[in-house]
Amino acid sequence: MLIKYLKIIRDKSHKYDRTDINGHEVKSSKIFLRQVLFVLITILLFLISLNGFSERLLEYCVSALSILAGLFITVLVFVSEKIPDKETNNENISAKERTKQIQLYNYYKQFSFMIGRTTVLSVLCLIIIFFLIQIGTSYNPFEYIIAHQIDIESVFLFFKININLVLRFLFIYWMIRIFYNTLFAVSSLTNIINLKKE
Repeated sequence: MLIKYLKIIRDKSHKYDRTDINGHEVKSSKIFLRQVLFVLITILLFLISLNGFSERLLEYCVSALSILAGLFITVLVFVSEKIPDKETNNENISAKERTKQIQLYNYYKQFSFMIGRTTVLSVLCLIIIFFLIQIGTSYNPFEYIIAHQIDIESVFLFFKININLVLRFLFIYWMIRIFYNTLFAVSSLTNIINLKKE
């Protein structure tokens, strides 16, 4: 059941990430370039932090992510009561009002699913931090040499280093996504307020 709901959040957030406020699909080239940019920034930061993360930095991240996740859950509860109907049966409203209603609906949907996805990513990053602290945060693969004799200890160390590198890469990538999604959510909320005031 949990996996089903997480899949819905992922699919819907992808859908509204690819849709503008009028319900039109965004060009796939823009989405592709954005993904490439995220990956390039992730690789750059990964190489810069090849020696690992300090425990102090991870503690700051835990505090920030915990606050962010709690805040977003509160906002989600509040927003869920405010989402308007997409369509209206009132024939007396003007085309401008109808367009405004559809735009508000799309803004609310974009905002809510982006916040949901960001909350899930925040929890996943907290889980990664927990595992990084357990297996060690400062493994640089270039500081190790290839063992001439393979034993249990060297195999264990090999897997430990690789798991550490994968977790660090995912952590950086998801933190970038969280930062982007937060900015996106704030801009969407600002647009919702402006649209409702017009």
